[in-house]
Amino acid sequence: MTEKVDLVFNYGGKWVLSPQVVYIKKLDETWHGYDVDLLSYIDICSEFIEKYGFRAVKQLLVTGPTGRYYLLEDDSSIRTLQSVLSSQFSILQLFVVDEGEATVVIPNICDLNKPYPAVPVEVATDCESNEEDEDQNEPIPSDYNSDELEVFRKEKNREISDKLDRFLELEKGMCFKDLKEAKRIVSFYSIVRKVALKVEKSDSTRLRYLCDIGCPFEYLISEDRKNQGFKIKTLNTKHSCGENAFKNRRATQLALAHYFKKKLQNNPKYSVNDMRQDLDDNFNLNVSYSKMKRVKRHCVREIGG
Repeated sequence: MTEKVDLVFNYGGKWVLSPQVVYIKKLDETWHGYDVDLLSYIDICSEFIEKYGFRAVKQLLVTGPTGRYYLLEDDSSIRTLQSVLSSQFSILQLFVVDEGEATVVIPNICDLNKPYPAVPVEVATDCESNEEDEDQNEPIPSDYNSDELEVFRKEKNREISDKLDRFLELEKGMCFKDLKEAKRIVSFYSIVRKVALKVEKSDSTRLRYLCDIGCPFEYLISEDRKNQGFKIKTLNTKHSCGENAFKNRRATQLALAHYFKKKLQNNPKYSVNDMRQDLDDNFNLNVSYSKMKRVKRHCVREIGG
C-alpha cells in the first residue's frame, strides 16, 4: 500500500444517470501527498460541505483502479479503499451526490473485487478536447480555482429551502448575473424578513428598492462595469417598522414560481391550497387563490406539462 495519495475533490458539475453514469465535471481541487492513514469518511464529507458548499452528503463516491465509480458509506469502506491503494492507484477522484439529487446506483467499494457488468464510468467535461489538451487534465493546484470556487459557493448558498433561510441577509458587493436574478433575491429577502419594499427606480442598468413604510432601508444595484453582471452598490438594511408584509407585493408570480418549481417537480399533486398554506405557515404570507393558481400554471409550463 502506498503511503501518500492525492485527493481530488470534484464539485460544481452534475450527474447524468442514463445511458450510463457520467459526472459532467466543472471544477476540482487537489490535496497533494495526503497521508493514507489519515483518510476518514467523516472528514471527506465535512470538506465537501464546509468548503465546497454542499448541503449534505447523500452519497460519497470514488473512482476505482479501473475508472468505475464505487460508493463509500463509512470508515469500513475507507479501510477497503486503503487496502487497494498502490503506486499505480494513488490519485483518488472523489465525488458527492448532494441532498435533493437523484441517487446514483453503483456498488459499494467493499464489492471492488466482485464482477460488475456496467461499463467503465467516465468523468465528462463541459468542452471538447483533443490530443493537445490531454496534458491539461492533470490535477490543478489548490489556489487555481479560488475564483470559480467562490462563484460555486455563492450559487450553492442561493439554493432554495422551505424557509428561504439562505436569503435572510443581503451584503454590499453581492453580485448577480442579471437584474432578473437580483429582483428574485430581494423578493426572497422581503418574504423571509416579512418587510414591505417598493421599487423606487428600475431600468436596464439599475434597480433601487426602499422600505414601503419609510424605514432607512435602501437597496441599489447597478451594472458592474469592471466585471460582467450587476452588483449591490448601496445597501442599508435597517428596519424599524417590524414585520408588516402579510400581503407582500414582492411575492411576485415569478418569485413564487421559482420557490415552488422544485416542489412541484417532486410532487405533481401539490395542490394550490397546500401551496398557499405552506406560505402562510413558513412566512405568515397571504397569497390569493387566483394568484397562486397562476403561479402553479407557470411552474407546470416551466417543468414541461
